[in-house]
Amino acid sequence: MRQNGNVLRNRLLVIYILNGCKDSSVIKAGFGISKKIGRAFQRNKIRRILKEVLRNVLIPYGIEIYLVARRKIVKADYHEIKEELEKSLSSFFAGK
Repeated sequence: MRQNGNVLRNRLLVIYILNGCKDSSVIKAGFGISKKIGRAFQRNKIRRILKEVLRNVLIPYGIEIYLVARRKIVKADYHEIKEELEKSLSSFFAGK
Protein backbone atom coordinates (compact mmCIF):
# COMPACT_ATOMS: atom_id res chain seq x y z
CA MET A 1 0.00 0.00 0.00
CA ARG A 2 2.85 2.39 0.75
CA GLN A 3 4.39 1.85 -2.67
CA ASN A 4 1.27 2.12 -4.83
CA GLY A 5 -0.93 4.44 -2.76
CA ASN A 6 -1.09 8.06 -1.69
CA VAL A 7 -0.06 9.43 1.69
CA LEU A 8 -1.72 12.29 3.54
CA ARG A 9 -0.36 13.69 6.78
CA ASN A 10 -1.95 15.96 9.35
CA ARG A 11 -1.30 16.66 13.01
CA LEU A 12 -3.38 13.70 14.25
CA LEU A 13 -3.14 11.04 11.54
CA VAL A 14 -1.11 9.64 8.69
CA ILE A 15 -3.51 8.42 6.01
CA TYR A 16 -2.63 5.90 3.32
CA ILE A 17 -5.10 5.63 0.43
CA LEU A 18 -5.12 3.03 -2.32
CA ASN A 19 -7.62 3.39 -5.16
CA GLY A 20 -8.93 0.55 -7.25
CA CYS A 21 -10.02 -1.96 -4.65
CA LYS A 22 -11.16 -5.26 -6.21
CA ASP A 23 -14.64 -4.95 -4.70
CA SER A 24 -15.96 -1.51 -5.66
CA SER A 25 -18.96 -1.70 -3.33
CA VAL A 26 -17.03 -1.51 -0.04
CA ILE A 27 -14.48 0.61 1.75
CA LYS A 28 -11.67 -1.34 3.35
CA ALA A 29 -10.19 0.32 6.42
CA GLY A 30 -7.26 -0.51 8.62
CA PHE A 31 -5.98 1.16 11.77
CA GLY A 32 -2.47 1.43 13.15
CA ILE A 33 -2.21 2.55 16.74
CA SER A 34 1.16 2.10 18.40
CA LYS A 35 1.73 1.17 22.02
CA LYS A 36 3.55 4.49 22.32
CA ILE A 37 0.15 6.19 22.26
CA GLY A 38 -1.07 4.66 25.49
CA ARG A 39 -2.47 1.66 27.25
CA ALA A 40 -4.90 -0.77 25.67
CA PHE A 41 -8.05 1.06 26.77
CA GLN A 42 -6.77 4.30 25.21
CA ARG A 43 -5.85 2.59 21.95
CA ASN A 44 -9.24 0.85 21.81
CA LYS A 45 -11.04 4.13 22.46
CA ILE A 46 -9.12 5.79 19.62
CA ARG A 47 -9.91 2.85 17.33
CA ARG A 48 -13.64 3.11 18.15
CA ILE A 49 -13.60 6.86 17.48
CA LEU A 50 -11.81 6.37 14.14
CA LYS A 51 -14.35 3.72 13.07
CA GLU A 52 -17.22 6.04 13.91
CA VAL A 53 -15.61 8.95 12.07
CA LEU A 54 -15.17 6.80 8.96
CA ARG A 55 -18.85 5.83 9.10
CA ASN A 56 -19.87 9.51 9.13
CA VAL A 57 -17.40 10.91 6.57
CA LEU A 58 -18.31 10.74 2.89
CA ILE A 59 -15.73 8.55 1.18
CA PRO A 60 -16.16 7.10 -2.32
CA TYR A 61 -16.51 3.33 -2.42
CA GLY A 62 -13.81 1.14 -3.86
CA ILE A 63 -10.83 2.44 -1.91
CA GLU A 64 -8.62 1.02 0.78
CA ILE A 65 -7.70 3.38 3.59
CA TYR A 66 -5.20 2.84 6.39
CA LEU A 67 -5.12 5.29 9.30
CA VAL A 68 -2.04 5.57 11.52
CA ALA A 69 -2.60 7.52 14.72
CA ARG A 70 -0.08 10.04 15.99
CA ARG A 71 0.51 10.82 19.67
CA LYS A 72 -1.49 14.06 19.61
CA ILE A 73 -4.67 12.10 18.90
CA VAL A 74 -4.92 11.14 22.59
CA LYS A 75 -5.84 14.71 23.57
CA ALA A 76 -8.20 15.26 20.61
CA ASP A 77 -11.93 14.70 20.85
CA TYR A 78 -14.29 13.21 18.27
CA HIS A 79 -15.01 16.51 16.52
CA GLU A 80 -11.34 17.45 16.14
CA ILE A 81 -10.52 14.05 14.65
CA LYS A 82 -13.49 14.26 12.27
CA GLU A 83 -12.49 17.79 11.14
CA GLU A 84 -8.88 16.77 10.44
CA LEU A 85 -9.91 13.65 8.53
CA GLU A 86 -12.56 15.49 6.48
CA LYS A 87 -10.13 18.30 5.64
CA SER A 88 -7.42 15.88 4.50
CA LEU A 89 -9.75 13.68 2.47
CA SER A 90 -11.57 16.58 0.82
CA SER A 91 -8.28 18.12 -0.29
CA PHE A 92 -7.15 14.74 -1.62
CA PHE A 93 -10.32 14.00 -3.59
CA ALA A 94 -10.62 17.59 -4.84
CA GLY A 95 -7.13 17.36 -6.33
CA LYS A 96 -7.95 14.28 -8.38
